[in-house]
Amino acid sequence: RSHRALIQPVSEPLIVGRIGGPHGIRGWSQLVSLTDPVDNILSYKPLLLEQEAGWQPLQDVEFSRKGNKLLIRLAGSTDRNVAETLRGLQLGLAPGSLPAADPDEFYWRDLIGLTALHPDGRRLGTVASLLDSAAHAVLVIVADATDAAAEEPREVLVPFVEAFTGAIDTAAGTIVVDWPEFDDSTTPDEER
Repeated sequence: RSHRALIQPVSEPLIVGRIGGPHGIRGWSQLVSLTDPVDNILSYKPLLLEQEAGWQPLQDVEFSRKGNKLLIRLAGSTDRNVAETLRGLQLGLAPGSLPAADPDEFYWRDLIGLTALHPDGRRLGTVASLLDSAAHAVLVIVADATDAAAEEPREVLVPFVEAFTGAIDTAAGTIVVDWPEFDDSTTPDEER
């Protein structure tokens, strides 16, 4: 069984998607949703658009679906050339706009920065980011330095499932991780 990791990178405002490439010749663009399920982005109000002058509420926006693609057309986007200029702009929500997570659910922003602890209490490292896989989220933990000769910190990937992650205390800033790569009794040669 896996914990439910609700996708949400850390940032202000909360990033929920971005505008992709143009779709057709009438000013429509692909909408890349970072929400789970992807359709949730259509229900968030108000969506904010990243602009040079800062984040602005989207006004007069249209959404559509073409097969499994979500599409968006902003006011003033009348043709493919205008749509191309919007590519890569991020869509966000004001902080606090998302509903509170259930006790067994976590927004990614709540997990990033947590101190990873071994079940015996040893500090293992820090959750630097998460990856989304088809089966479940994956914690990217930057391990505490154990090799002074290492040029870069070692990243350890840990499936975000109950079999490998235990107590999560966002208030204390900790997550318990029981992953073989962190077990002192196992060396890389023994794992083969």
